[in-house]
Amino acid sequence: MDKNKLQDNSPKQAIIYCRVSTQDQADSGLGLEAQEQRCNAYAIANGWNVVDTFIDAGVSAKSIDRPELKKALASLTPGSVLIVLKLDRLTRSVADLQPLSEQLSRAGAEWVSVQEKFDTSTATGRLMLRMILELSQWEREVIGERTSSALQQKKRRKERLGTTPLGYTTLEKQVIAVDGEQATVARARELRQTGLSMRKIAAKLTDEGHKTKRGGRWQAETIAKILKTRYIEQISN
Repeated sequence: MDKNKLQDNSPKQAIIYCRVSTQDQADSGLGLEAQEQRCNAYAIANGWNVVDTFIDAGVSAKSIDRPELKKALASLTPGSVLIVLKLDRLTRSVADLQPLSEQLSRAGAEWVSVQEKFDTSTATGRLMLRMILELSQWEREVIGERTSSALQQKKRRKERLGTTPLGYTTLEKQVIAVDGEQATVARARELRQTGLSMRKIAAKLTDEGHKTKRGGRWQAETIAKILKTRYIEQISN
């Protein structure tokens, strides 16, 4: 037997990888705890020993060049397994599948998705994995085409595209600043610079009497949106 292979009576060594894409999710922990819990439960159910967990918080799946993913892949040993909750936590790209598969193969490791339930140690499992990625990519492209078509129709009808963000309003197709709302946006950015999370900024703005565009209470998701907004939209004449 190859000395690098784990003994049959030894529990499989498992590495868990979790990822969330937005800074708001990173701040609030949204999704991370659930991912880790389900991956741990899957490992326990299979009698595997979880030796480490790696988390990329607030990192997009557009690239596999992620710090914690690199560490997770580097920590794999022959006979070990990389566990993710869903395939899109690891990659959304068919193009990235090949280098990831090659790296896992070189490490002598397997790759498991808790939700999609595929096993890359078999040819059928590898085919299923590719089909899942191809279908996901097709779905995103179709959604993109539909969105583009809808925006083009609005443009032809000279409708304004999108919603005017907090801090601005539209008057006769002209975008103008709203001083009170501008002050709210400035306050949110000021609080963010002090290191507060989106949730705490939302609570602070509500306590200070700042209103949302609809006059409601602030939520962490809304804070994330206004902090990312740089209003550059042009209104058709």
